[in-house]
Amino acid sequence: RPPEDKAFTDKFHTALGFADFTNPPVKWHCFLKISQARVFVLDTRTRRDFSFGLHFPPNLLGKKALEEQIPDNALPFGTALAIVISGAPVLGLSAIESIGQPIIPRVLDTIHVFNSADEESNIKKRIGVHKGRDSLDVEHWSLHEAGFEAMLKRCATLKRVLFLSGDVHYGVTTEMDYWAKDESEAARFVQVVSSSLKNIKPEGQLMGLLPSGIAQAALAGGLNREFINLVSIGWEKPEDIEKVKLRVQTEPQVFADAKSVDIPLRVKYLLSKKPVFISLRDWPLKQFDPKVPGEPPQILNRIVFKKDVPEPSFRWKMNVLNDERPDSTRFKAMASTPPDLDADLVANDNSSAAYERGLERIMKRGAFYSRSHINRTVNWYSHVAIIDFERKDDQLFTRQSAFFYPFLEEPDTDESGNYEEPFLRTEVSLSAKPTSEKPGFPLEQIS
Repeated sequence: RPPEDKAFTDKFHTALGFADFTNPPVKWHCFLKISQARVFVLDTRTRRDFSFGLHFPPNLLGKKALEEQIPDNALPFGTALAIVISGAPVLGLSAIESIGQPIIPRVLDTIHVFNSADEESNIKKRIGVHKGRDSLDVEHWSLHEAGFEAMLKRCATLKRVLFLSGDVHYGVTTEMDYWAKDESEAARFVQVVSSSLKNIKPEGQLMGLLPSGIAQAALAGGLNREFINLVSIGWEKPEDIEKVKLRVQTEPQVFADAKSVDIPLRVKYLLSKKPVFISLRDWPLKQFDPKVPGEPPQILNRIVFKKDVPEPSFRWKMNVLNDERPDSTRFKAMASTPPDLDADLVANDNSSAAYERGLERIMKRGAFYSRSHINRTVNWYSHVAIIDFERKDDQLFTRQSAFFYPFLEEPDTDESGNYEEPFLRTEVSLSAKPTSEKPGFPLEQIS
């Protein structure tokens, strides 16, 4: 039918349940009870919110859908853990979501813009608003900030949550502590991502190199802030937002009202929105020269919140976890390991010949990682993961063990790891953090 045949289009959408995303005739989410765990299987495909428009990333769950899929009082008495299954990771890699994902479709469009009209990837054939490769859906939770924060706030009522996800072609484990206002302890979130089973990134091609290059830069320290101690705060009530004011630090512990030119555009934009969500990453700093000769300079916050600012509605802190096993253990499970790289460095040995050999080993490992993308944080290869649990000293821990075959040149063995020695293993506590560990934020302080 031609696109102008609205009557047919409306009838077609109604038959498939697309006419009303808030109350479709078929609902695909469900709930399970497994031992002491309550499982929430989310439908983030058919209940999305496009209220920002088709030119913008969607909210993966609209307000009504979120309330239906994670209802009030959802945990029966005696539930030890909530498990939330979401196709896209709730706590993903921000470097990939905010930098890599938007870049890749534009690069691919540039490559294919001169292709023949018969090729599927030619963007000239597309008449819709979405450009770029259709397979690269911009559908990360964090790209729709209001929806992302609403999801975290809803899950905070579950207190202890394990997110299980895939759909992104990497494996990783992340953790988040979420402090809601007036709560005595944080909600504890752990995200486990295992993806994919057989669809490995195209090794050596642009689609493979871009995400890997971003991650390699992060793992080398260039984008390290994207992986550790990400902190965000927010205010939701209009009466609190009106009282959120900024001050500029002109001298150590000397403050003045911040003018428009003093405030970075990013912060100014975030303060103009309601609710207010502010990431403290890359917060503006200033170096103050010492007043007494010989003393070191001070690096302090250039912009701070006024001292009487209301308590934020929430604060959260997120980290991406590493495989903490020594290299002597990790390299046992890897096929085609370069010789002499599986020995651990000797602690505090910084003068002997062994130390020089250790430095050489570090350089060789760096070259090996650059070629293979094997690291302690992100698994880029197709794999299968096993999640298990263990109690230690009254704390519940979860562990992700990834098993895969890295397809390196001339493998020394055909084995793809075993349960005792997986290629990548992360372990993290599911215990809640007390209020004393709540992250701070730049606040006007006068001694």
